[in-house]
Amino acid sequence: RSLTCLNTALTQSGAWIEVAAGVEVEVPLQLLFVTTHEGEAVMTHPRVILRLGEGAYLHVLEVHAALDSGAVLTNLVVQCELAPGARLVREKLQIGGAASSFVGKTAVWLMAGARLIDNVATLGGGFTRNESELFLEGPGVDALMNGVYMPRSNEHVDTLVRIHHRAGNCHSNQFYKGVIAE
Repeated sequence: RSLTCLNTALTQSGAWIEVAAGVEVEVPLQLLFVTTHEGEAVMTHPRVILRLGEGAYLHVLEVHAALDSGAVLTNLVVQCELAPGARLVREKLQIGGAASSFVGKTAVWLMAGARLIDNVATLGGGFTRNESELFLEGPGVDALMNGVYMPRSNEHVDTLVRIHHRAGNCHSNQFYKGVIAE
């Protein structure tokens, strides 16, 4: 919670995306967050807001990359609201070096009949934490959470998922795999 508050206080970049009811976005939308920094440590605090109207569809490709050898902390907050029958496919790729850290908090509210597929791939980074909290608010919600991580040497990756089934006839599934080198 404290990192979310820090993000709220220091956000200077990100995206606010709303898809109107009944609209199906035909091509994936890519969000690219690249940190290039050498020298003194730097922090970034991007925030992404996704709101999908009733029956809307969106496919988001989200990339977070720290390309230089300097110490970097990315503190990401993502908030998603899926109206009844909305569908969201979110794919997140994280690429970092040994001096980069990534902390991401995602909160998703899914109304009746909404569908979510959330895929994350973590390829390097000194410290990486992905935290997701889903609120299944109506009947017929379906949520699938997938992840793959490939740390090297002394890198650390962890994932925390909380799913709140607040209505009957909902389905959620999680599938995470890791390959650890060195």
